[in-house]
Amino acid sequence: MANSYYFPILFMIPDFPEEHIECGDYILLKRLWTTSTLDMMVLATKHKLHLPYQSMEIFLVNCNFELCVTKRQSLEEAIDAFQAIRFALYIEGLSPFLSPFITNYSVNDYSGINSRENEYFRKRLPPELQNGFTSESGAVEAWPFEMSLSFILNNKTNNLSSHQFKIATDRANEWRKITKKSRGLMVLEEVTATAPKLGSLSQSLLHMWSGLESLFPNISSELSFKIALYLSQLITNHSNRMAIYERVKASYGLRSAITHGSRKDISIDEWNNTWSLLIEAAKAVIERGKMPTEKELLEELLI
Repeated sequence: MANSYYFPILFMIPDFPEEHIECGDYILLKRLWTTSTLDMMVLATKHKLHLPYQSMEIFLVNCNFELCVTKRQSLEEAIDAFQAIRFALYIEGLSPFLSPFITNYSVNDYSGINSRENEYFRKRLPPELQNGFTSESGAVEAWPFEMSLSFILNNKTNNLSSHQFKIATDRANEWRKITKKSRGLMVLEEVTATAPKLGSLSQSLLHMWSGLESLFPNISSELSFKIALYLSQLITNHSNRMAIYERVKASYGLRSAITHGSRKDISIDEWNNTWSLLIEAAKAVIERGKMPTEKELLEELLI
């Protein structure tokens, strides 16, 4: 049986007028209502929560919209689809973001549930909330997902437009086609999902470099030079290759300094530079339809 799963998105701001946008198997839904403590207590006592309702309530404070994944046979399939669309949204320029838990109903459905189940209080609700989901309608189930209290985000790129979303749904599908043929590329997706959750900027940068280095498994010598050369060619074959090359060299030098203990702290700008390289490399792979080999990149460069 196919089901829908809802992922609350934290810290991001919807930059579109519609209440919801649907593209393929994905739906963006603006959060329309506040959710009271009593609503959450109803979920805890009459429904099926696999995490404390207090945690859900705390995280929802920073939720402005949800991302719904439809037509999935299992929670695992829904998570896989969510990871693909998030990866694609990062490629479209959105800041890293969290989704702390997953539910089988929207927050807009269970908001107001406490008052709706009481005749007296239901009449005091806004007209739009008086008739809706109750405990007799179904059972809300919630699963923990990314319950992190430490996160790296960019407030300059936390607005999500309908244009970004629509392009990202296509890129997510393209990305899944590529990863089915080249499973090793999943490292890129996994690194973009986990690196922002590492509290230390320097350790997060090292983690991102594990993703960049995974693109070139056959390099065994002159790492800094060769990785910078291949990455600059992967990302662009135009006149700004030198600028990419210099950015990669600077980031790799920082990685080496952290690894050898000569640098402990880095700035958010330095972190953002490496994050941008990771995202630009991922975008290049999607646009090419595959990850070229080192030999193919070298041939491109020489030709």
